[in-house]
This record gives sequence, structure tokens and C-alpha cells, in this order.
Amino acid sequence: MTSSAGPDTPGAGGLRRLDSDAAVSARGVYAGYHGIDAVAGVDLTIPSGELVALVGPNGAGKSTLLRLIMGLMRPRRGEIRLHGQAAAAQRRTGAVAYMPQHETLDWDFPASVRDVVFSARYPSLRRSPVRRWLPQPWVGHEHHQAVDRALRATDIAERARRHISELSGGQKKRVLLARALAQEARLLLLDEPLVGVDQNSEALIFQVLRDLRAAGQTVVLVTHDVSGVRQHADRVVLFNRSVIACGAPDELLADERLLLRTADPALARGLEAAV
Repeated sequence: MTSSAGPDTPGAGGLRRLDSDAAVSARGVYAGYHGIDAVAGVDLTIPSGELVALVGPNGAGKSTLLRLIMGLMRPRRGEIRLHGQAAAAQRRTGAVAYMPQHETLDWDFPASVRDVVFSARYPSLRRSPVRRWLPQPWVGHEHHQAVDRALRATDIAERARRHISELSGGQKKRVLLARALAQEARLLLLDEPLVGVDQNSEALIFQVLRDLRAAGQTVVLVTHDVSGVRQHADRVVLFNRSVIACGAPDELLADERLLLRTADPALARGLEAAV
């Protein structure tokens, strides 16, 4: 993975060439809210088939970057490609799945765990002019199999018929992860998936992510779990509005100068303590 110098050469508009083989390729990306850039000058390449941790202080623009990769926002400047295609187009076809940090789901809505997880199949169903209008039981066996696999992987299958309001905080996180898994996307984006979960749920989530990587899928997660990053991630991206550095965990988390450039002393101390 590269963030600045490398084999890319200047292209149109002064941007380095986008890597069409990468899971994520971003060049010269600026974006934000109300005229203020939350991300500024982001150059980033994430190879396919890696588990990548995005680490930085609160308010550093990490969630904004995930929304840009997902195609939920458009850059003010620059370009992002997923597997060589426009981010928004990849989202519409279901090639990228997103687990947001703050879920807008109404947990009192009359829906079961299975209903929530099954909603991940809608992008696939939309591609069929017939199945998109069918009741859930009739849409096709492959869709139900994908949901079943996701429920089993997140150890929530036994609660599939439960109302979502009956779940604990950790169980809700697992349901949201199961929904992302059921989409069977090539790229999975997770925004703080470990916040509010117990140790058992955290261990299970990391096991799921390792399994995805082993299957050739690409996972990008925002996290403050430094010990988990060191143990499980292939790459770390230190981020504060732009890419400070990216590389192997043992290299980046041992460089005090890079940690201090996160502009978050508490994060730097936590990272140093994990070395």
C-alpha cells in the first residue's frame, strides 16, 4: 500500500495515476462539510485481499473517508476508484459493504434479526426485474444461504427470529456485521465495529475479519484497538485529515515521530504502550 511516493506517475489534473488493480485507489481527494475540508489531499492505495486498520484521533476525518470510499459522498477535488471503478457505481452493484459507526436503524422497529440481515441482499435483488418484487421467502435459495452463512459466522443464528429490540449492545453490533457479510461484497468497510462490545464479541469479530481476508476479500476498519491492530492487521494507515503514513503495524507503531504526528497525545501514548 502506498500513500505518496511510488510507481505512480503524474496524470491529468496533476494527480498520480489511479491503480486499477487495487481495492481502493484515491488520489488528491478533498472533501468535507459546509465548506470545511474534513479530508485534504488524500493519496491512498489499498491492495486487494488485505485487512487494513485506519487509525487516528477523533475528528480526524476517518468516517468521512469511509463515506467517500463507499460512494455516499463525492470529493470536492480528486478521485476515488474501487477495483478500477467509480465508488458510487460499486456501491449500487453491491460490490462494497459498509458498517457505519452510528447506525440509524430504529431498534424498536418490528423486525427480526433475520429481517435486518436479509436487507443486505437488496442490491442483488434490484438487479433482477422479477425477484425485486417478490416476498422474501420466494426470492431464491442463494439469498437465504448468504444470510444463513452470515448469521452463523457472527454467532447470532440462534437469535435469528428474535426481535431486534431484545438484543444486547454486543449482539446488535454482530447483527450489523452479519448484515454487511450477507452482502458478500468484495470490499468491506467497518467504522468502529469494536466500540461497545465485550471481549467475546471482539474476538469473534476479528476472527470473522481474518476469515474474510483468507477468502480474498478486502477489509478496511476504523478502530482505536491498538492491540488488535498489531495482532491482526496487515497494514496500518495513520490518518489525520490526510495520510500521515501507512505500512506494516510493527514498523509504524514503533515510530514515535509518526505517532506524535497524529496530533493526539492520548492515542500516541496508547500506541506506544502497545509496542
